Amino acid sequence: RIKTELGDDHDGRLMTVKAATTAAVGAARESLKALFTPRTQVEDEWTRRKYFDPYEDVGCSEGERLCLSLWDLVSFLCSCAVLLILYFAARRSLYKTPKQRCWVLTCLNSVVTPLLSFRSLFRIVNNQWEYGFVAGGSRSSRFCTLFFMAYLACELVVGSLDYRKQVSLVMGYVHHVSYLALSIHLVVENRTNLLAMTLVEELPTLILGVGRLGSFDRGFDFAFGLSFIVTRIIFHLYVQYNLFLWRKDDNLGWYWKVCTLSFLMNMYWLLAWWKSVKRRRLKYSFQVHRSRKSKRVKAWPTMSRIMTKSYQVGKQRGKKLGARMRNQILSYRQRFDGSQIHARLSTSARSLSRFAADRFERIEKANRDMLHKGQRMKRATAEFLRSQKAKLKRE
Repeated sequence: RIKTELGDDHDGRLMTVKAATTAAVGAARESLKALFTPRTQVEDEWTRRKYFDPYEDVGCSEGERLCLSLWDLVSFLCSCAVLLILYFAARRSLYKTPKQRCWVLTCLNSVVTPLLSFRSLFRIVNNQWEYGFVAGGSRSSRFCTLFFMAYLACELVVGSLDYRKQVSLVMGYVHHVSYLALSIHLVVENRTNLLAMTLVEELPTLILGVGRLGSFDRGFDFAFGLSFIVTRIIFHLYVQYNLFLWRKDDNLGWYWKVCTLSFLMNMYWLLAWWKSVKRRRLKYSFQVHRSRKSKRVKAWPTMSRIMTKSYQVGKQRGKKLGARMRNQILSYRQRFDGSQIHARLSTSARSLSRFAADRFERIEKANRDMLHKGQRMKRATAEFLRSQKAKLKRE
């Protein structure tokens, strides 16, 4: 009977905890449902615009399956021509090394596309991510996307011919081909507003490229890191959230997955940049310490030579002084035959020789101490270099 009562009490407590957990999960789900409620397309969406775009018509009728025109081809070819002309002009006159030339096309693209993207960004945000603007296109966004496609194509061709070592497989060829395929899809479907809006994220690339072309890496580190976090992390999450709200739509339902992959790639680039900054800062401090050490090491032999030379000069002068005193003693012996004068001169000669010997001994001891200090400094510097190299290898 007692076991039965305890068992009933235990089952009652389990039911209470389960009910409380279910209620808490339901409340959390209801609170999050308001934030992540899927958006649906409204039939009269095009009639409720808050901003009028005079260049909305891109020459594609509603019944066409492929939205392509002669204007698209001319824009793409002209963009490629301009990029290639500016690249070869910079290659011939300004930048001779492949490490600098690989940033020329990137900087050109990062100047043009963010300027063209602000218009699409304003249209979509000002109209509160309405379907007609998110899934639509305009002349400006279309040209922005075509210019971006021209940059990707030129980068693939020029990179494989001129600076192949600076173009990696994943972050170079795979990245460019993937974005080129996505851009072609958006141009064909006339949904270029979405990609054009996100190209504002090329601003950190412009800062990084200017720093590399002008050899201002250490000065542009903070500016690049701040702009990267603002555009490619915070702004990207904002875009990804709004695209996730269109996850139930037939046309826009899969774009948030592409945005998620792009966000993961941005996080990888941020971590790689931070590691490179740490490595460059450590290398710079190591070079500064090495230059200071080399100046100190060069000073030790100079001091050693000075001390040795002074010892040799003092020894020569001591020999001359001793010879002079012996000559004086002999002359005094010849002039005077007094025992007192002879004893006095002998005492002065012995004291002078002892003084000279003591002086030479002190100079030699100081020289040995200086050489020992230089050797200890050399061993300490070699130990520091070995520790720094080991630290760099571990990182």
